[in-house]
Amino acid sequence: RRGLDARDLWVAALVFGAVFALYRATPYPSLLDSKYALLTSESLLRRASWDLSPFLPTLARLQSTEPGGRLDKSLYQLRRVEDRLLYLYPPGTPLLSAPLLALWRPFGGSVLDGRGHYSKPRERRRQGLLATLVTALAVALIYRVARYEVGRVEALLVATLAAFGTTLWTVASRSLWSHTWSVLLGAVAIEELLRWESGRPRRPELLGLLLVALFWVRPTNAIAAAAVA
Repeated sequence: RRGLDARDLWVAALVFGAVFALYRATPYPSLLDSKYALLTSESLLRRASWDLSPFLPTLARLQSTEPGGRLDKSLYQLRRVEDRLLYLYPPGTPLLSAPLLALWRPFGGSVLDGRGHYSKPRERRRQGLLATLVTALAVALIYRVARYEVGRVEALLVATLAAFGTTLWTVASRSLWSHTWSVLLGAVAIEELLRWESGRPRRPELLGLLLVALFWVRPTNAIAAAAVA
């Protein structure tokens, strides 16, 4: 086990910068499952509520026609529960994205238009940036994880393959899918295990929080969480 040194921090920073720039230069597709994820973050910041109906007044008047409170097939990301409109997918992505959106709001990071209503073009652009940021950071962590086992050149190869030979490029970095935060949290958890094996102080509370967050982001991550545990 080789361990890390100060140069690896600089290399990881360069990996992050290069991957971030290349991901940003890649066109962003239309929002699919992740539509309304950042709107949910916005609602948590503004109203401390999961209810999206104040920002979607037209949709708030629609009645549910599908099982489980779904409005219709084209609005599959939303679910009506009594008089509330809720984002259908797990809460981890909106929760973890809320602090990033809060930091960005003073610089125009809101997903709302001038009337305080939801703007899909705004969310698409903001999701693109945040997803690129989170995924590029995950690739930098993958480099660090690889460095515990192999040399610097080999670790760079691993990071490059992860960045451009997997769905990190084609899915996770395009918008805030559940995959996006899953990769970052998983990489941090694996590095924490490798720190333990290298004789560094153990932080079981941090590892436990990472595994819980993995489940909040995507319930099927319970398999990875159980393996780590």
